[in-house]
Amino acid sequence: MRITCSKHELMENINIVLRAVSSKSTMKVLECILLTVQNDTFIMTSNDLDNSIETAPISAHIEIPGKVALDAKLFADIVRKMPEADIVIDCDHNFVTNISSGRVKFKIVGIDGDEFPGLEHFEKVNSFSVSSEQLKKMIRRTIFAVATDSSKPVFKGELFEISDFYFNIVAVDGFRISFARTQIAEDLNISKIVPGKALNELVKILPDDENADVKIWFSENHVLFEMEKFTFMARLLNGEFFNYKQIFTDDYATKVVVDVENFLLNVERVILISEEANKSPVYLSFQENVLSVSSQTGNGSFNEDLPVETEGPPIEIAFNPWFLMDVLKNTPDKEIELYLNTPLSACVLKNSENSGYKFLIVPLRTAK
Repeated sequence: MRITCSKHELMENINIVLRAVSSKSTMKVLECILLTVQNDTFIMTSNDLDNSIETAPISAHIEIPGKVALDAKLFADIVRKMPEADIVIDCDHNFVTNISSGRVKFKIVGIDGDEFPGLEHFEKVNSFSVSSEQLKKMIRRTIFAVATDSSKPVFKGELFEISDFYFNIVAVDGFRISFARTQIAEDLNISKIVPGKALNELVKILPDDENADVKIWFSENHVLFEMEKFTFMARLLNGEFFNYKQIFTDDYATKVVVDVENFLLNVERVILISEEANKSPVYLSFQENVLSVSSQTGNGSFNEDLPVETEGPPIEIAFNPWFLMDVLKNTPDKEIELYLNTPLSACVLKNSENSGYKFLIVPLRTAK
């Protein structure tokens, strides 16, 4: 195999496929990037057996076809340190690979490309499209509620729900729910759970471009995200997702409207004295148009009053301050509405109806 490619093209595509390279594996080939040159095209592939990425054809001058798997970290580091010029990659029949540019020359040992695991067969049947920018926002503003340690595997993923020309993303960890919604052009009926780990990698390579569409396909066991420069495939989680719809009720006793920026600064001040390991609560006391925030921990105490708009009877409720901060950091609007019933009932937090985002937090049971 022998090709010549610009450093920029190589680095751009390496940074994409690195998102599905196994960091530690008993199979050395899974820690590699597969370079394939055939039919006058050059592509790169990575596969950690849960996620896989394949680039679109990369612009290159092709001399000899072939394929080789190169250690991903080493290959990336070599290309990154190369001069800003064309790079020649030349692999012999023993998979010894020369990487050179001008006077800079590296020789590394690759692995037979035939040992690289092939991508799962994917039958493209139903798909829908959403802008890359919108998908990235929806994932980033909900993924904080994906469980990292749970006895229920489905809580480690996000529900992708498509019906009635709407696309919803929902995350639940047992203590909170995050929900995002956008309109789409397709009328499908799909409900699948995509692993949070895969989505965390996907958002790192999705462009912030409202004009770049992502085409999303589902099979029984996989999801495929298709873009102009790459395709990203992930294995789905099996199981029944939590019935979140029955929790987001329209019933409430007290409604509060609060400025997001001021509330976030307030919660960040609380966290300065909070002890996350001990789940130190923050107490919110809602009186007429005043929110009194307080906390007492082994590190000290905190008190602050904020102006708010209230509707309904006074109420005092306690939350994990980190859960509040996650919501406030990921809300798109300048104001957020809190809907409360009792000190032990879940609190629903919503933005304007047009934003498409809403959240739920379960309060802490305290002795106070």
